[in-house]
Amino acid sequence: KLVIIRDQSVLAAAQGKEGKIEHKTERLLAYLQQPCESSVVVFQVMAEKLDERRKVVKLLKEQNALIPFQELQESELQQWTIKRAEEQGRILKKEAAELLLARTGTNMQQLAHEVDKLCLHAGPGGTIDVSEVETLIASTVEEDVFALIDAMATLKVDRALKLYGELLLRKEEPIKIAALIARQLRIMLQIKELAQHQYSPQQMAGQLGLHPYAVKLAAEKARIFSVKSLGGHLDRLAELDYKMKTGKIEKTLGLELFLLSLTA
Repeated sequence: KLVIIRDQSVLAAAQGKEGKIEHKTERLLAYLQQPCESSVVVFQVMAEKLDERRKVVKLLKEQNALIPFQELQESELQQWTIKRAEEQGRILKKEAAELLLARTGTNMQQLAHEVDKLCLHAGPGGTIDVSEVETLIASTVEEDVFALIDAMATLKVDRALKLYGELLLRKEEPIKIAALIARQLRIMLQIKELAQHQYSPQQMAGQLGLHPYAVKLAAEKARIFSVKSLGGHLDRLAELDYKMKTGKIEKTLGLELFLLSLTA
């Protein structure tokens, strides 16, 4: 018999209301010392760590019955996606795996689904490159905003306005888009500052709490801007945010005028 127990309050540190529960674990301790031979009991604990002060945890530790399932780090997830593609007879390029993680996130179930989709598209013996990920995996709003800034900075006005129009068609709120633009500009400003102190891209990612691929892209685009221009754009965005929220300017038009001003 397999018994799965999902109540983690007996093993993990108390949180919220659980702190009021008084556990009487004498019978559980007695059972663990002489468990039923025809049953397997699994305690599923969704917590960062166990409360090692508790007798139950100490006993399970002595019996070597604790199995940690730590979440994979991004570098490990990248290797995992590449290996999953290899198992299906496909080659997933490292750059493509980086973009896949940036777009999909770190949920392994979702990653597995997207890798399988890419493998199906590539066919037996096929190669999955960045272009395939760009075509088949939906981009994030943050990524589209970054492309929008890049288009304006490189004077590609038509492309920038097209991207802005697509965001509006997806029902994205102009105030939210403005906030995301401000975030991307702020990241570029922070990257330029950290670069002066000889930080590596990996160190920058850890310092800013960002995906390494996002830092890599931002570092490339940050070269287009000076520190002074980035600061100026952020000042004007703050002013635009105030005007949009107080009704002093129509939101869609106000943001469009700001985007056009980036080409100046």
